[in-house]
Amino acid sequence: MNPRARAGRLLLSWFVFLSLGIPGKEARAEQFRLQWGASLSLSEQYDDNINLVSEDKKDDWITYLTPAFRLSLLTEATEAYLEYSLSFIGYAQNDNLSTMRQNLTLSGFKGIEITEHTTLDLDEAFLISEDPLETGNYDTSVRTSRDRYYRNTFLGRLNYLFGPDEAVYAGFGHIWLNNDDPSVEDSQEFRPLAGFNYWFTNRYGFNAEYSFARATFDRSSDYDEHLATARFLVRINPITEANLTYVYDQLDYDDPLRDNYGVNQLTLGLSREFSDNMSGSISGGYFATDLSHLNDKGNFAGSLSFNWTGQRATFNLDGATGYRRQFFQAENLGLSFYGRVLATFSYQLRERLSAGATGSYLYDDFKEGNSPREDSNWWVTAGLNYTFLPWLNGALQYAYRKRGSTDDTYDFTDNRLTVSVTAIYAGKPRPL
Repeated sequence: MNPRARAGRLLLSWFVFLSLGIPGKEARAEQFRLQWGASLSLSEQYDDNINLVSEDKKDDWITYLTPAFRLSLLTEATEAYLEYSLSFIGYAQNDNLSTMRQNLTLSGFKGIEITEHTTLDLDEAFLISEDPLETGNYDTSVRTSRDRYYRNTFLGRLNYLFGPDEAVYAGFGHIWLNNDDPSVEDSQEFRPLAGFNYWFTNRYGFNAEYSFARATFDRSSDYDEHLATARFLVRINPITEANLTYVYDQLDYDDPLRDNYGVNQLTLGLSREFSDNMSGSISGGYFATDLSHLNDKGNFAGSLSFNWTGQRATFNLDGATGYRRQFFQAENLGLSFYGRVLATFSYQLRERLSAGATGSYLYDDFKEGNSPREDSNWWVTAGLNYTFLPWLNGALQYAYRKRGSTDDTYDFTDNRLTVSVTAIYAGKPRPL
């Protein structure tokens, strides 16, 4: 069985099990409802740099016709769903690139009750695409071709609850990337994990987690990773919480010519609910690595977030700095000292008209390559959404992406303008 068919069958089996096979009394089964839905979207997009290069750019008009189907499992607290979409994509000037794109997602399984004290968290996403700009969180490496690639991400966790905020859990994560472009490396990761949350009193708590990862690559060295996190929590008052967090992260390559190294990080954080519609958090500390060839062994580690919701508007600000690793993308560049900031804003202009904008910046200083490389990435999106009818929506969106690098080979700027119309059908929820 090919990978796509196997992934689809696994997803369907999971959903059938969760929809029909959850053990428990009949009264518990009545808490679950099923809902069918479907949509049909037609989009026209202008892209001024379809191959994401710095010179000899090619532009094109791209048409998308996307039917999608959705099956939701509803409870009082959650909405879990299985969604499949198929996009027929046509290029006006580069017809040889016309193709189909598929996306299969299983998400929303957070705290699904299996038994009285056992819950399940489950997320699964399978993507077939040719778009060189991936949409994951801060995926900065890009492809310079429109060859098809396949990505699957899975995370499942089983929780045993023994108190209001206390649990032990175990889980498993998997990442799989396969590329038709032979210049892009295939890779995957297997990650079992376990942890617990425990409160000694109503005021003092502790949580810890350990995961082991095995990563494999077509050409680069495989590696093992040991990641341990311990966090001490203090509830200063009902709306304010402090934490002291320690992270130990060890990476060991199979290739004896590559340096193994560890990272130690210690941060102090504070979060607060200022009101019903405003919250924020801040943390700061330091991380250090023992990677042998580095002169700068560490740097400041911290984060900042602010969330506000008004009657007609929302605003979110999120920033962080520290270390991260870039693997399982179009490029596998390893350890980076980074800094990022993200801001989003939305506003309800009229009853049927809303507007939104997002801007973000990410700086990476990659440390593991043979030669130093620093990248700066900008993302900007802005759009309008209009509801013509309860079942018919329209949208206009502009997206800007720019990457600047100390290696000019990786520079590019891309502008995309998209107009779309979407018809939506949602059936009535029905009890199982």
